Amino acid sequence: METTTLPYRAVLISEDGYLTPRSYKDYKDMNRLIGAEYGTVVTVPGLGDENTRIDLWVDDEGLLTGRKHNPMASGFCGQTIMGHALVTAVDPNTGESKDLPHNYHRILLGF
Repeated sequence: METTTLPYRAVLISEDGYLTPRSYKDYKDMNRLIGAEYGTVVTVPGLGDENTRIDLWVDDEGLLTGRKHNPMASGFCGQTIMGHALVTAVDPNTGESKDLPHNYHRILLGF
């Protein structure tokens, strides 16, 4: 029996600061959404709880490939982020992706 990964809810932060709800199934989708060949995880300090860690999926080569500075994403994580960033949620106990909780959608998107 084949298991199907359902899309996970996330929020895309564009280089220009636009926030858009998105969904993804795997790292290939995540890379496509941020326009990167290689993505990497940056944990957002101070967000999340014992059941949810909030991460940004960002372009691992953004600085090298001349992507624009993303001030909003940089402000979330306290690091310089170049290019689009995908706000994702992870189960801290298993490391598995999960839906970005609705309260984070409300905080980020206003609904």
